[in-house]
Amino acid sequence: MEKNTSQQQPLLVEECYRLAQADFGKGVLYPLNSNRKYDTYESPSELTGKKGVALVMRRYGQRVLGVTYEIEFDEPLRVDLWYTYGSKELAEQSILLEAEEIAYGTRYYLLCNCGKRCTVLYMRPDEPGRFGCRKCLNLQYELQTINPTSFAGRLLYLFSRHYKLRVMQTNVSRVTHGFRYTRKAASALRLSKVLSQH
Repeated sequence: MEKNTSQQQPLLVEECYRLAQADFGKGVLYPLNSNRKYDTYESPSELTGKKGVALVMRRYGQRVLGVTYEIEFDEPLRVDLWYTYGSKELAEQSILLEAEEIAYGTRYYLLCNCGKRCTVLYMRPDEPGRFGCRKCLNLQYELQTINPTSFAGRLLYLFSRHYKLRVMQTNVSRVTHGFRYTRKAASALRLSKVLSQH
C-alpha cells in the first residue's frame, strides 16, 4: 500500500536518488540517435532478459546506490530491480514500462505506481525501498524554494545555477560527435550562455 504523500515531509529532488532511462544502458529503453537505421534496433523480444547494474547517485552526497536490473518484456512489460541500501537487506521492486513508437525506434517509459509515465523516478533517502514520481514522494526542486526577487534569493539562485553548470561540465565526456555538439555539451553551453547574461 502506498504511503499518503500528505504524511511525508517535503524533500528536495536533489537530495534523492535518481533513476533515469539512461541508467539502463545505451539503446535499452530508448533508441541511441536518429541517425541509425530502423532495422538496427533490437526488438522487445530480443531485449528480454537483458541484465546490468545501474549506479544511482544523489546530487547532494556522494553515496552511490547500486541497482541490479533485469528487463522482462513478457506481459506486463516491466523492469525488475534489486538493490541494497546501507546495511539493509536486499530489496526488490518491479516497475512497469510503457512503450511509445517514435520516428527512429521505440522508447520505453517508466511507470510510477500512480500510473504516471516518467523518464525519471526518485527514491527518498529517508524512506528507502521504492522508486516513485515527484508527486507521490512529495518532492520539489531546490529552485522552487528560492525567492529570486529578493537579494539573498537572487544570490542563492545564481549559486545554484553555477553549481549545476559545474556538475554538467564535469559530466561532459565528449564535446562533439560527428561535427555536432553532444547533448550534454550543448546543455552546458546553453546554461553557460544564460548565466553570462547575469
